[in-house]
Amino acid sequence: MRFSALLIAALLISCSDGEKTYGEYEAGVRDAYGQVPPGIDPAVAIVKRSGGIESWLATVHGYPNNREVCEQLIEPYNSNPEMSAVGGSYSCEAVAEGSAN
Repeated sequence: MRFSALLIAALLISCSDGEKTYGEYEAGVRDAYGQVPPGIDPAVAIVKRSGGIESWLATVHGYPNNREVCEQLIEPYNSNPEMSAVGGSYSCEAVAEGSAN
């Protein structure tokens, strides 16, 4: 619950200033996700790469092993490209900078 409150606070702060760039917004979200108490598995982003563009599609958090859940979610899309309307590949990326996951 505390983790969700941190994320919501980061989003509200990020959205309240119309002068922020997307990079600054993403850095704020990464910082919020980086505030993980000991013993909690760090969040993992589902990232799609297509045409030289990288898109953060979703975040997997709250599971005992977030990376494993992420890999299970993207596996069907990487093994069968026809499942995706836009070509590209999916990967799992640690959200917090310096995260061991």
